[in-house]
Amino acid sequence: NVKANDGSIYTAAQLTPQLVVGRTVGKHGMVKLIVNDVGRTMMLKHRQGRASFGWKLARVGSFLEASYHLDLIPEVQCHAHARVRTTGVRLVYGIEKNLTKRTKIGMEMRLHTSGSIALQFRICRGDNSIRVPIKVTQNEFSLAAFTLIHIVPVVTFITVKKYIHPCIKALFTRFDEEARARQARELSRQKREAELFLHQTAQSYARVLAEERHRGGLVVVSAWYGVLVSEGEVGDNVADVKVAVQLLVSRSHVILPGGQIKSKLDGFYDPKPGAVKQLRVRYEFQQRLHEVTVDDQEALAMPKRSHLLAT
Repeated sequence: NVKANDGSIYTAAQLTPQLVVGRTVGKHGMVKLIVNDVGRTMMLKHRQGRASFGWKLARVGSFLEASYHLDLIPEVQCHAHARVRTTGVRLVYGIEKNLTKRTKIGMEMRLHTSGSIALQFRICRGDNSIRVPIKVTQNEFSLAAFTLIHIVPVVTFITVKKYIHPCIKALFTRFDEEARARQARELSRQKREAELFLHQTAQSYARVLAEERHRGGLVVVSAWYGVLVSEGEVGDNVADVKVAVQLLVSRSHVILPGGQIKSKLDGFYDPKPGAVKQLRVRYEFQQRLHEVTVDDQEALAMPKRSHLLAT
């Protein structure tokens, strides 16, 4: 390895007697040269794509090839490849789209000077791929077929891009807006029911609170149900359920069995549908501060010595 003053790195290595690799890495990209039994290959890589050139001169198996890959946008790449052999010239070009980090689909056209035209579709996931080749012509070049298989994809792409895709996008946008509106109405209804419950049980809350304070029992200081941010913070997507939890106290104890969603409890509601929720309760028992956090369907029993906060 050699590092130049401009930051470029030059590398040369002989991995096996038949394989020699040279590489140059600079601020504009990378150049790599591979020499092996198959031939010589030079690769150039830059920010938006990569190119490669290969050749072999011999009595048997001579060839000359070139390819180029261009990243149109982060999810779409196009490529072209030409190979010249003693048996003829082959031209391959196509386009690929990334569906996920490991999955992509593509389509490419294969032309040969013998007259054959083939269309190939493929889907790749990791190291696995499924290829569907379609032979348009065998040994005789057809201008009509060549024109047709180029016009149809282009017209299809333009139609989908300009007309169908915006319609589908608008349709899904409308569905999302309607779903959010329904969710907002449902959340508003649940909050009104919870507020009505607290209003109707105000006297019961005052009585239970007074009894627990008098006996030095379980007094709820704060209780939050929803998407909790951290130990010291509760975030915005939470419901204040202090009164509802205090009403669950019976003889200085609270016992909630597991397996049930806590938003169904009286005085509770779901502040963030679809999200993972928890219940955090800070309470006093025998005038000592305790705190516990449980998952939505986890059982809850208070008081417990393990809930005691260090002072």
